[in-house]
Amino acid sequence: MQRAYINWSTSDTAPYRMHDRLARPANTIDPIQDVAVNPQELRNASTRIFGLPSELLLRIFSSLAAEDYYLIQATRVCRRWRTVALDNSRLWARITISDVDPRYSGWKAEAYIQRSRGQLLDVYFNHSSEVVARNLAQMLRDHTSRLRTLVVEVSNTAVVSCFMAHLRAGPVPHLETLHLLSKGASSNDKGVVHEFRSGRQLFLAPNDLGESVAHAPALRSLRLHPIHLSWRPEIYSGLSVLELRVPMMHPPSQRRILQILRQCPGLESLHLELSSLISFTAPEGGPVSLPSLSACTLASLPPASIAELLSHMALPATTRYRIITTEQYTDFDRPDYTVLPEDCSRLAGLINIRMMEFAVNAAKELLHIRCYHSSAGGLGDPVLQLDVSIQSEPDEVLTVFPQGFRVTELETLVVSGIGPEVSVVRMWRNIFCSAAKLRTLRLVGMDWEVIACAFQELMTLDHVGDLVCRELTDIELVDIEFEKEWLAGFLVICLKYRKACGFPLKRLDLLEARAVPNEMVGVSLEELLSM
Repeated sequence: MQRAYINWSTSDTAPYRMHDRLARPANTIDPIQDVAVNPQELRNASTRIFGLPSELLLRIFSSLAAEDYYLIQATRVCRRWRTVALDNSRLWARITISDVDPRYSGWKAEAYIQRSRGQLLDVYFNHSSEVVARNLAQMLRDHTSRLRTLVVEVSNTAVVSCFMAHLRAGPVPHLETLHLLSKGASSNDKGVVHEFRSGRQLFLAPNDLGESVAHAPALRSLRLHPIHLSWRPEIYSGLSVLELRVPMMHPPSQRRILQILRQCPGLESLHLELSSLISFTAPEGGPVSLPSLSACTLASLPPASIAELLSHMALPATTRYRIITTEQYTDFDRPDYTVLPEDCSRLAGLINIRMMEFAVNAAKELLHIRCYHSSAGGLGDPVLQLDVSIQSEPDEVLTVFPQGFRVTELETLVVSGIGPEVSVVRMWRNIFCSAAKLRTLRLVGMDWEVIACAFQELMTLDHVGDLVCRELTDIELVDIEFEKEWLAGFLVICLKYRKACGFPLKRLDLLEARAVPNEMVGVSLEELLSM
């Protein structure tokens, strides 16, 4: 873009030159205004529907198809509309069958398949009828080579089974997305046996050796709930999204899962919901490297199985983990929720945890742990989200915390939700003795007994005889009630003790605190310590 420079000359001719320059844009605007009058007058004008330009009609039809409106009805307006719609085969490439239009499902699908001609098909099925599922699958049999997207999302696993059983054979060279999803799994696993069997022959075709194998070279997104496909691991090559929820009666082996993942070096999103993982034999080869993986979700597996699976994987620092599990018991009758392997050197994102949020939801019997790379809160998503269903008493679970987590680099710790009935002496001791680099301690909505216990442990020595958390400089108490008068005094004693040991506190924040003693209101930390 060129810059305009104004010459602020003092000569007599300068004002005239400036006047000429200002007149130029004025002369240019006048013709534009004259031309703009016509569109302004026509903006609310009307015309006959058969007089619309073909380009505008295609825009309208494309919008109808994208919003899944009934495009066939638009072809019945007039002969010209019908001609324009039928001449564009791309308008008919998206086929959506749902319970919204149950009367037209059959012949709608047939019409779309015929009118789309050679276009690649995007099929979305969300219908509760097995009859409709069977009819659609039979229609698609001769057109599997044109499938680009196939999404079956229903509430009954039997419908998915029926669809697969009648589709089955046929290569799918252009299939990029395959989602076979059932929202409601059977209460017992007998209801999914048929799905397991019907998926064995899906998309099988003979190869050069005469063997029947599945072949989907373009497949990029695969989601199965709770369907199991007996495919060879090679078919999973090239996937960027893999989501599996396998029935309890047919749990895969750890070796097979790793074989599948080894075929997906470009995987970006992984979601495994498995009730168990058979581990009879050691996996072949070295660790499975997934350098592009950004999201890893592991659900329902026991903690030990999750830790073992992760021990065979090599993931980048950008991977975000979501783990949902249930507390188990060790041979020593101690609660166990260790989901991380002993050696996390190949899990780059879990090596240096700077911030951890720890909360107990006693009402729902859940334990929540969030880990971050940065010690500053609110910066990005947590690198690890762990939700544990608690089977034992909360104090038993907290006794072993931070089990499996290396907190040697921890700088910020946020703890909330611990009630007065929970014993936390050992928890505080384990944390404070391990987190030597802890700088900020934030306690949210805690009972006074839990807070007093934390203050007490901050005045103890570690295993080598040094004061714990010597780098601690900030304490934040949020939503705390000083219902006991001695609690404030005990806090001051703790701070004075740490100062006398040569490790003074630099900041003390009382946020949304209640019943704060008057002598602590409006005073600085230095004034508080001098009391």
